[in-house]
Amino acid sequence: MHLTWRQRLIYQPELLDLKAWPCVDVAALAKNKRALFQRNLQIVTRCLAREKLSDIADDLGLSTSRVSRILDRALGGNGAEPPPLTHGLIPYKPIKNKVQRKIPLPTLAQNSGARAGFQYVLKTCPNLRVSLDRLIRSSIKKRPHGQNLTINAFHQAFLRFLREQHWPQDTYPFTTESLGYESVRKYYHERVFALTSPKPKRRLIRSSFVQTHAFDAVEIDAHTTDVQTSVTLEFNGQTSELPISRVALLLAVDVASDTYLATHLCLRNQISQFDLLTLLALLPGNYRLPAFTVPDLPSVVTPCVPADLTAEMEYAAIGMIKLDNAFAHIAHSVRNDICIRLGASLNLGLPAHPKGRNLVEHAFTHFTELAHRFASTTGSHPRDSRRAKRTKTPLLSLNAFEQFIAARLAEHNTRPQARLGGVSALEYLRQDLTHRPIRINPKALSPWFSPFNMRGTAIVRHTPGDKRMPHINFLGVRYSPDKPLISSNIRKKINIQYDWRDIRTLNAYSPSGEELGVFRAPLSWQRFPHSVMTRRAITKLQKTHKFTTPDILGGYFDHLLVHKKLPDAARELIRLYREYGIGGSWTAEPKGIVPAQPSIMSSHTPRRKIKAWAALMKEDK
Repeated sequence: MHLTWRQRLIYQPELLDLKAWPCVDVAALAKNKRALFQRNLQIVTRCLAREKLSDIADDLGLSTSRVSRILDRALGGNGAEPPPLTHGLIPYKPIKNKVQRKIPLPTLAQNSGARAGFQYVLKTCPNLRVSLDRLIRSSIKKRPHGQNLTINAFHQAFLRFLREQHWPQDTYPFTTESLGYESVRKYYHERVFALTSPKPKRRLIRSSFVQTHAFDAVEIDAHTTDVQTSVTLEFNGQTSELPISRVALLLAVDVASDTYLATHLCLRNQISQFDLLTLLALLPGNYRLPAFTVPDLPSVVTPCVPADLTAEMEYAAIGMIKLDNAFAHIAHSVRNDICIRLGASLNLGLPAHPKGRNLVEHAFTHFTELAHRFASTTGSHPRDSRRAKRTKTPLLSLNAFEQFIAARLAEHNTRPQARLGGVSALEYLRQDLTHRPIRINPKALSPWFSPFNMRGTAIVRHTPGDKRMPHINFLGVRYSPDKPLISSNIRKKINIQYDWRDIRTLNAYSPSGEELGVFRAPLSWQRFPHSVMTRRAITKLQKTHKFTTPDILGGYFDHLLVHKKLPDAARELIRLYREYGIGGSWTAEPKGIVPAQPSIMSSHTPRRKIKAWAALMKEDK
C-alpha cells in the first residue's frame, strides 16, 4: 500500500522527531547540492514543527505542491518498506518511491481516484507508449510526415488512439473533466527533454597505470599541432623566411615506465608510412638528444633517454606496439617492419577508442603547451576574444622548436613521479631492466633488416630493334642497368631492393636470388638524393605543370619557391631542403646538370656499352 507523507506520520508518529532520522554528512556532498539539501532539511524541520505548508512555501519562494512533493520524497513510498527519510532530501538522488496503481481505473459507477491513472493506461493499453513516442520523434526530427506538435494536438492524438483501441468510454481518462490533459502535458515535456538531450558518451574506466615490464608494450600516436614557427632558407645569396603553421608530432611511450622513447617531427598535416618508419627506426634505444644551441634552455642531466643507459638498449626487443587505425598505421611496410624486424605484435585497437592508448594521448598535453606560446595561437576559434592578431612572424625557429621538444622529453624522463614510487620514468626503466634480463632481438643485429629498405618487383622491358639498353619502370621513371643483362632476364620479372630515402639507384636480383647489378635513374633525376615521397609529389605535379629545365629536381624546388607563400608549399620546401642536403646557397637556375656520381648511366648509354651488350647477347644464343 502506498503511503503519502501525511499517512506515514500518522502510522509512524516516532518520525515526528528529527533526531530519529539518519544523519547525512553535508561535507561529503558536492558543492552544488549542499544549498538544496539544506533547504529541503529546513522544509522538513518546519513541517515536523507543525507549521503551515503555505507559510513554508512563501518564505522559501516555492509552491505548496512543490513543498508537498519534497515531503513525499522523504516520507512517502510503500508502507511495507522503510521511507528514504534524510537520504530522500539529497538533490538528484534516485529514490524508488514512485506511485504505482494497483487497483482498477475509476469508472462512472465506481470512482476510485485518478492517482497514477495515466501511467496505468500507458502500461495496459497496447502500443500506446510506442505510438506517442513515434509522434514526438517525428516532430522533433522534422520528418516529412511529422506534425508541428502542440500540447493540445498531442492530447487529441492520445484520446484518438484510445478510441481506436475501443477503450471504454466510462473509464479513465473519459471520467475526468480534463480528460487527463495535465498528465499528457507532463509526459510530453518529459519525453521531449529525454529525446533532445545529448546522450553521455560511454566511458571506458581503466586504471591510470598498468603494471607490466619494460618494453612489453609501447604506445605510438601522432598529434597535429598548430605552431607559429619560421625557417630561414638561403638561396641566390638571399634569405627567405618561411612561416610554418601546422606540423604533426610522432611520439612513442613505454607503457610500464611511462618513458618517452623517441619523437619525430613531420612537416605535414598528416603523417605517412615513411614518417612512422623513421620513428620505428629509433626504437627502442636509438634515439639521442640533439645538441642544444638555444639559450636559456633548462640544463639536461644524463641519462635522460634509454640510449644513455646501456649499449645493448638498441638491440632490445619489444613485445607489443599499440597504434590506432589511421591509414599510415595500417600500411604493409609498417606492419612488416613491426612484426618482422622488431619481432613485436601489432595492436591497432578499436576504432574511436583513444583511451586504450591513454599514456601517449596524455603525453601530447605536455608537448602542445609549446604550441601556444604566442597570443596569436590562443583560443578555440579565429574570433575568440583571447586570440591576438599576429603582426609579424614569431621569433621561434624550427630548430629551436625541435630543441624545445627534445628538452621536454628529457625533462619528463628525469622528473620523479608519485605513481612510480617517487622515482623518474627512466630510473624505473633502469631498475626493471636490472632485475630482469633484456630480451634481445636478433634481427636488430643484422644489417639486412632496416626500416629504410623496401622490396618490390619489376619487369625488364626491351623492344626488339631498340638500340637502348633494357630498362625497368619504377614510379614513372625509366631505370637502366649499369652492366649488360643476359637474354634470359629480358621481359622477365625481377626483384628490386631500394632505400626509400634515396631512390636514384635500385639493386636488382633474379627470382633465384642472383645479383643482377644496379639500375640507375636518368641524369635528370640524379642531382640530389630524393625519397619516394618527393618522386610521387613531382609525378603528381607533372600532370598539370611542365618543367622547363632538364633538372627535374631543381625545377620542383623552383616551383615551390614561387608558391612559398602557401602553407603546404612552405612545409614541402623545408622538407625538400633537408632531404636534398643543401648546404650554403642554392642556385635556382643551374647552368648544367652535375651528376652525383661519375659512373652514372642514363637512357642515353654510350655506343661502346651497347655493342658489348649485343655481343653478350650473341654469345648467349
